[in-house]
Order: sequence, then structure tokens, then C-alpha cells
Amino acid sequence: MKKGTTFDTRNFIHLFTFRSSQSIPNARNLSSSTITDTTRPFPDYSPKKPSVRDTELVHQIANVIKLRRAEPLRRSLKPYECKFKTDHLVWVLMKIRSDYSLVLDFFEWARSRRDSTLEGLCIVTHLAVACKDLRVAHSMIRNFWERPKLSVADSFVQFFELLVYTYKDWGSDPNVFNVFIQVLVEFGMVREARKVFEKMLNYGLVLSVDSCNLYLDRLSKECDKKTATAVVVFREFPKVG
Repeated sequence: MKKGTTFDTRNFIHLFTFRSSQSIPNARNLSSSTITDTTRPFPDYSPKKPSVRDTELVHQIANVIKLRRAEPLRRSLKPYECKFKTDHLVWVLMKIRSDYSLVLDFFEWARSRRDSTLEGLCIVTHLAVACKDLRVAHSMIRNFWERPKLSVADSFVQFFELLVYTYKDWGSDPNVFNVFIQVLVEFGMVREARKVFEKMLNYGLVLSVDSCNLYLDRLSKECDKKTATAVVVFREFPKVG
């Protein structure tokens, strides 16, 4: 990249930060947009219904997790391992969602057995953000993208759609999309980060200044073509802020 181009883009970044901080209340947090006439609601969460047998098993597992919380789950849940399926993950999470520490322990147990799902990951990420544990939320999302042989295009669409699908019932904290975008930018997925920004506007949400600056800073290190994108983003954000 030419030195002059990098300098100009960074000027845009600094100017954007200054203007956004003035125009957006609580600018460090992702907030609801003032544009409401074209916004769409988040979808209702409607998980698969368990059978009678599944309901009994989920009830037993949830009780064991709660009553024997001092024991390692690999020991207390040993009798249920052969019966546990991926569908049970979400149903158990619904039973223990009010106890964040149990949620994390149970999800790690399921993940160690390769019984976790992307839907379950999104749910736990929402709960982490709702509990203000952004470090864990960031780690959850980052670990997903570190998986080998991952199709970025397909995985991004699936991940984002499930994050939106589970949003309304499992947290409703818009900062989850800040964390999601920040991880995308860290992995150099600026095109996908841009798509999230655009889609969030449809739901009436605007990204935080920190996320925007991280995104623009990454663009400033890319080629001239992507630098033009940074200028477009700079011009659009004051309009939606």
C-alpha cells in the first residue's frame, strides 16, 4: 500500500471516532438505531420439541448437574453418556440457563464429547454476553474460527443466522454482535464483518465506535480497493448514528 493512502485512511479513522463520539450516546456500546421505519424484528426462537423419553432424560441430567455441582461432570454424568445426543444439549441448557457457571461447565462437557452444536455455541455466547463475560464470549467465537478445514463462506452464513435466531430468547444483548464482528476482523474477515454491519442496520442496531475503528484500522492495512470501502463506511456511519 502507498504511504499516502495509509495516512489518509487513518485520518478518516480519527475523524470518524471524533464525530461518532459526539453523535452517538454511550458510543462505546452497540446501540439501537434511531431509524425505525425500516427495521425488522428478530425472529422468535422455536427449538425442536423433545419426546416424552427425551424430556425424562433431560430432567434427570439437569437435576444431576444442579444437585451434584461439586463433582466433575465427567463423573456425575457418566451414567447418561451413552444416552446423550446432540439434541439434548439445547434442552438441558433451557433447564439450567439461570446458572451461568453450570452452563459453562455443561457446555464444556458436551464439547469435550463432540456433542456440542453451533446452535448451542450461539446460545452459550448469548448467555456469556448477558452476564457481561465478554472474554468468554470472545473465546467461544474465536475457537470456532480456529477449527481446521472450515468453509468460511458457508460457516459465516450459518453462524450469523443462528446468532440472530437465538438472540431474542437467549440474551437480547446487542453487544454480542460487537464481539462477533471484532473476532471476524481479528481473523481478517473484513468482508464478512461488513455484511454483519449492513444486516444489523436492518434490525435497528448500530455497531460501537470501538468495533468500527477496529474494522477501519484493519481496512487501512489492506489494499487500495479496500481502502475505498473504508471511506464508504466512514461516510455511512454518521448517517445511521
